[in-house]
Amino acid sequence: MLTRTLAVSLLLAMPLFAHADELTSSKKADILKLMEITGNDNIPAQIAGAITQNMANGLKQARPEIPQRFYINLDKDLTAFFKEKVNAPGSLMEKTVASYNKYFTQAELKEILAFYQSPTGKKSITNLSLIVNEGMMEARKLAQSLGPDIEQRIKAAFKKEGIALPGPAPSAPTPAK
Repeated sequence: MLTRTLAVSLLLAMPLFAHADELTSSKKADILKLMEITGNDNIPAQIAGAITQNMANGLKQARPEIPQRFYINLDKDLTAFFKEKVNAPGSLMEKTVASYNKYFTQAELKEILAFYQSPTGKKSITNLSLIVNEGMMEARKLAQSLGPDIEQRIKAAFKKEGIALPGPAPSAPTPAK
């Protein structure tokens, strides 16, 4: 009797552990709209911009004669390239939609969309990215300020364990002429 009661209880509870709901074309449209509103549809341009910016910073110092139009055209080309790759079948966009589908029902997506279309929701989209950026800058500053202390702790840990510090091997003395 106990086994049967447990089995029935598990069968009744299974919907709680099941997939949020089916990915219909309507639900996919809501997911894509949410990604657009929150800026998550702009991933290809963000990736391309970061790569172009990193490359441009190094190149501008080494090759200042390269015209600005080169970087503008490169950014456009990389943005188109990443957009194609991100939207390819089985790629990042499909996987992202699948993640939203996995964690949210269509009713929840509609509630989230309603919030993000409200004045407070719009403000949160703008300000949360600023808050994250400021937090990342502060974390970078903290990591840089702790660098010397971290280096000392690492050296102390090597010394305590009797392990030689990694680095260039000491050079052999050169024979006298």
